[in-house]
Amino acid sequence: MEEPKVSIIIPTYNMAASLEAAVDSVIAQTYKNWELLIIDDFSQDNTPALAASFVSRKNVNVRYVRCQNNVGRSAALNLGLRQSEGVYVALLDADDTITQVSLKRRVDYLAANPEKSAVFADTFYVDRSGLIYAVRIPSTKFQKSSDKAMDFLGSIMMEFHPMTLMYRREVFERIGFFDESLRRKQDGDLVFRLLSQCDVGYVASQVYNYSVDGTTIRRIRKRLRGMISQQQILKKHTKGLDRLRLSVKLGIVDFLKLLYESVSYKK
Repeated sequence: MEEPKVSIIIPTYNMAASLEAAVDSVIAQTYKNWELLIIDDFSQDNTPALAASFVSRKNVNVRYVRCQNNVGRSAALNLGLRQSEGVYVALLDADDTITQVSLKRRVDYLAANPEKSAVFADTFYVDRSGLIYAVRIPSTKFQKSSDKAMDFLGSIMMEFHPMTLMYRREVFERIGFFDESLRRKQDGDLVFRLLSQCDVGYVASQVYNYSVDGTTIRRIRKRLRGMISQQQILKKHTKGLDRLRLSVKLGIVDFLKLLYESVSYKK
């Protein structure tokens, strides 16, 4: 019996310097029935030529789609979701990589647990020199929580990285796609809807390598945009005292992180 196909979607914008490593990590997977969609959000660097070299490689299923203008990360991801064909869907940022068993571990879990709509896993945090400096593993309390959606939304540190998720395709018919009005934290908004409406599992395996951003100005800019998006998400999903409490709590946390990121190279 043929293994179910996995669609991996890489949204990218001016990330040619790191894109090859991301693609190579997909090609190196022990699980072989996959398709890779590179969604180029109108990059102005060498991305088109680099992507063409990936598409031309033999025995790899890589597709390249270039947006006609800069539409934003959410719209690029949604385009990839609409064009993907896999039974399962995984996402990968262009400056990150996945571990060699990443697809295998998550596919095996979903195959063994048909009641689960998606599965998340553990993350390696990698510094600019390529060294692992932290591992993100969800707490036992979160794993046993009866309200994972609110726990995730209100957490000071994310219990798991959203990019570790592998989804069943039909999930998006239920929870919808990425919110294209959000400039940052699109993943968190989608995860909240996922955890609110679906049964989501966890596999104890490091599947994703999250790379730090070494540019201080870029980190600060992303944090500021994230703070605005966080308030938009709270407005969508909470009300009354819950919204006020979380707005104050997460606003303070984001401010402290902004101060930290002004003097630290880790994100």
